[in-house]
Amino acid sequence: NEININKINEIKIENETEINKIKSEYENKITELSKKIKTETENKFNEDEINKIKTENKITELNLLKIAQESKITELSKLNSELQKTNSTYENSLTELKSHNSIIETKISKLLKINSDHENKITELSQKLASELSTHQSTFLKLRHEIDSR
Repeated sequence: NEININKINEIKIENETEINKIKSEYENKITELSKKIKTETENKFNEDEINKIKTENKITELNLLKIAQESKITELSKLNSELQKTNSTYENSLTELKSHNSIIETKISKLLKINSDHENKITELSQKLASELSTHQSTFLKLRHEIDSR
């Protein structure tokens, strides 16, 4: 019976050793898995943080682009306003020039009419003068003929 007890105690010790060995292996595996889970969790957290930062950077970039576009729009609006003022000034100047041009054209038309009237008067006077000259020449020739015949 004592041999059996010793045998049982021996088996019990072997079993406890085996149990402790298995327990230690499980604890090591659990520790290893815990470390792995912790690392993966940290990696996932870091990845989430990186994605969050990337998103924030993209939002900042888009906001900067928006600000730049708004600034460009403001600048273009100012330029457009200046161009409209310049255009209005040119249109007013053009209207004024057209008015002066019309006045000049009217004056030229009047001068052409006066010139035409003068040309007609000169033609008329030239014809009268030629007629009178012809009459005087004829009278002169008659008188000369009379003088020569006497």
